[in-house]
Amino acid sequence: MSSVLEYMGMCSVLDQIHSNLLNRTEQECLGLQEKLQYLTAQNKGLQTQLSETKRKHAESECKSKEEVMAVRLREADSMAAVAEMRQRIAELEIQREEGMIQGELNNSDSSQYIRELKDQIDELKAEVSAVPTPSAVSIMGAGSDLSGSPLARVLPGHLGPLCPSLDLGVNSSVLLAGSLKPLSEWGMPDPASFQLIPPQHGG
Repeated sequence: MSSVLEYMGMCSVLDQIHSNLLNRTEQECLGLQEKLQYLTAQNKGLQTQLSETKRKHAESECKSKEEVMAVRLREADSMAAVAEMRQRIAELEIQREEGMIQGELNNSDSSQYIRELKDQIDELKAEVSAVPTPSAVSIMGAGSDLSGSPLARVLPGHLGPLCPSLDLGVNSSVLLAGSLKPLSEWGMPDPASFQLIPPQHGG
């Protein structure tokens, strides 16, 4: 009888222990379920935040790309405008240089031509002033044809068969000065070498 009572007491204790363990386990399960629900809700919130962050990042990246493209387009337009301005400046510089060169050439040609004319006139005046000028001088004698002489080459069309006497006074100076070329360039001999023959008078 005592053994039965002891056995029943042990069973009662074991039942109490099992009941306590079961209650504890149930409480732990409830706590874990609550924690799982909390973590699930938190995970959903984090997923929502992540999605929102991704969306904002995508929008920001797209906006950044658009801004970069706009900046590049503006830079390209600016570079094109700068290149066009540089080309225009280069064209204007070339035109200015051409104008300056053309003006210098024109001025140089005109000045040089005028200087050459003055030099030729001075040379002709010097050569003509070195020639003796009597009132009447015959160069190659009476009745000579001077069409093949150096003077005829200087004054083409002005000389042909001349009269017996040729006056080389003031008129010859004017004609020679009008040729605008030194006598030496036309193959004329030195005026000092001309043979002066007195004019032939009738009788």
